[in-house]
Amino acid sequence: MGQNGHEMGSPEVIMKECILTATILVELPSWDQYELLDSGDGRRLERIGGKILIRPEPKAWWKPDMGIAEWRSAGAIFEVGQGWEGPDYAPGNTWKLSFDGTEFVARFGSNKHIGVFPEQSSQWRWLSRRLAEAGRPIRVLNLFGYTGIASLVAAQFGAEVTHVDASKPAIAWGKENVTKFQQERFRIRWIVDDVQKFVSRDIRRGNFYDAILLDPPAFGRGPKQEVWKSDSQLADLLASCRQLLSDRPLALLCTAYSIDASSMMLKNVLADAFGDGGGTLEVGEIGMGSHNCTKILSVALFGRISWR
Repeated sequence: MGQNGHEMGSPEVIMKECILTATILVELPSWDQYELLDSGDGRRLERIGGKILIRPEPKAWWKPDMGIAEWRSAGAIFEVGQGWEGPDYAPGNTWKLSFDGTEFVARFGSNKHIGVFPEQSSQWRWLSRRLAEAGRPIRVLNLFGYTGIASLVAAQFGAEVTHVDASKPAIAWGKENVTKFQQERFRIRWIVDDVQKFVSRDIRRGNFYDAILLDPPAFGRGPKQEVWKSDSQLADLLASCRQLLSDRPLALLCTAYSIDASSMMLKNVLADAFGDGGGTLEVGEIGMGSHNCTKILSVALFGRISWR
């Protein structure tokens, strides 16, 4: 366990061929409103705010630690092919969450998602530290931004944020979080667009950003059915993002949920795009666990670069 309480693993320099230096990490959620209670048999039992949920988790190949009684305490369960059910579930039902003063709502969606990925809280905190240390106005570009929790966190620290996602409902959800909790002071520009097309246009416009966030799906479609595949398009997109960095870059963060990918893969594509630009590269896995769990559930990969 690292000194900050949520980093595990021994740092190791592995990229001597680049100006970048790299560290391998495993990070766990750092958020008092979330706890993974148990996992196994393709599901996870978790507390999000005041609600106990069971959701599918294809990466949980093992057996649960807790017994049937603990799993039966869940107030809402998502079953593949059936949807949500349970005493806490009602269509459109929302509940309030907050992260370090940033407020937003969770909602039972039409799939297993609830509008927030709690495992990203360690990345939100990393971003918060970078913004707090910057000591200057920062422009942030958030690509594949979903409902925009990272955008809200960045705006909370005074950043000017451009948020891009192909989903109109996700963008509407993000805007709702701004208005519902009187966060109109946040400077966020919400854009429904295909990420690749937006980035290409912004390069032509001569726009620049001090920090870039990317959370690409393994597969997705743009608003006009443009096809996105991380395995064949992420490297080119990262190279394009390099052109959008300002001459005083602060940070770049990329997460990946593909079960076929690896932290080494992410290291390689980030090194291709940014390896001669200095900075410190960290790559690793986002894990989920707690004092109740004997196993750490790996749910995503991350790669991030810090510049001073």
